[in-house]
Amino acid sequence: MSPDGGVATGLVPGSAVYAAEHLTVQGGRIAVRFGAPGVIEEIQESSGQFIVTFAESLPPGQKFAVSATQLLLTAPYRQGQWLQLTSDITFRSKRVLRAGQPCVVRDVRCGSATPLVVRMAPVAAVDAFDLSVSLEDVEDLVGLPANFSNSCGALPEGFAPADVVFATADIAVQGPSGPTIAIGVGDIGMVFGEPTTAEARRKGEVLVRFEARQDQGNPVFLSVQAKSLSRSPLFSCGSEPR
Repeated sequence: MSPDGGVATGLVPGSAVYAAEHLTVQGGRIAVRFGAPGVIEEIQESSGQFIVTFAESLPPGQKFAVSATQLLLTAPYRQGQWLQLTSDITFRSKRVLRAGQPCVVRDVRCGSATPLVVRMAPVAAVDAFDLSVSLEDVEDLVGLPANFSNSCGALPEGFAPADVVFATADIAVQGPSGPTIAIGVGDIGMVFGEPTTAEARRKGEVLVRFEARQDQGNPVFLSVQAKSLSRSPLFSCGSEPR
């Protein structure tokens, strides 16, 4: 897997390709995000450009005339893709990021030894923050919910993967003895993407990873109504307003 696979060569009609950068349409609107898969439909002999259809384009199935430098033959890391650290990262401030800590791709730098710009998921008292890492520093995140897709479309209420959110109400889950509060008002989480079921998507829910369940203490993925999430911290028991 390469985030910056260089100039794509050997391209022929029918080849599976990936967008090497954002593709825009009139007005600067992003129609295809980097890393989106596509198929070469034809090659324009006069201009040398490739006519490519991207299934994830907006609107879907739109054709684009692109150059070879805008295409990759190998799947790159892409915005919104979830990864985890392969080893501990230690800072001079004595902050330590532990192996296995989740992070999400925010961008990919061109011509850099640390090309991936990722956002680390919040853990304990450490807030989410952005960091540049090398390809050797990360790997695909394990433990994602079944049927989760890294390539999500627009999310309800304008949310995007890596957004830090706070629960605006208690969230109960079904336990052995009946419903139990798993997430409390003000608990912090991070948007992962679309929920894993069509029904949840129809209801306007998003998939959120909360840092700790109140009843168990471990991280938990929950499908939550987007309207019940806040981008700003909430007052909670013990907090002092200023």
